[in-house]
Amino acid sequence: MRYVDALIGRVLDDLERRRLLERTVVIITSDHGMEFNESGQGFKGHGTAFSDYQVHTPFVLRWPGRAPGRVARRTSHNDLAPTVLVELFGCTNPPADYASGQSLFSDAQWDWLITVSPSDFAVLEPDQVTIVYPSGNEVRDQHYHLIQHPRLSRDKLRAAIEEMRRFSN
Repeated sequence: MRYVDALIGRVLDDLERRRLLERTVVIITSDHGMEFNESGQGFKGHGTAFSDYQVHTPFVLRWPGRAPGRVARRTSHNDLAPTVLVELFGCTNPPADYASGQSLFSDAQWDWLITVSPSDFAVLEPDQVTIVYPSGNEVRDQHYHLIQHPRLSRDKLRAAIEEMRRFSN
C-alpha cells in the first residue's frame, strides 16, 4: 500500500508542479474490495461473496474548488458517470437517461444497490443481501450470515432486474 500511496503522491506533486492540480479532477478507486476470511466464513479474495469486505471499495475524489469531505451515505460506482457528466461537463438531461446512479454531490439516497459477478448478482440493502444465482436465491444479513427464513423484497428484485436490462442487450 505504501508503494501505491507514494505513486499517487508523485502524480499529485507533478500536477502541482505543472500548475494543473487546481484544474484537474483526480479519481482514485478500485473495481472491488478484498476479503481475507475476516468473517470466518471461508470467503477470500474477490468474486467469492457479496460481503462488505468485497463490495466496499476505496474511492477518493479530489475536485478543484470543493472542500475536502466524506460522503457517509451509500454510494456506488454507478454514481461516477453522473458526477462527471453533470458536475464537470454540465450535462442537463436526467442521469437516469444514461446511468443508474446520481451525482456524488447530490443528496440522492440508495434504498438498494446492484452488484454483479460473472455468473450472478446481488441486491444490497442496508440490512440484507439477496444473492440471485442461476440455481436459486439466498439471503444474508448485514454480517453476511445466511438468513434461514428470509424476507424477499420482490419489488426491489424486480426493480434491480429492470435496471440491469436498461443497459444490456
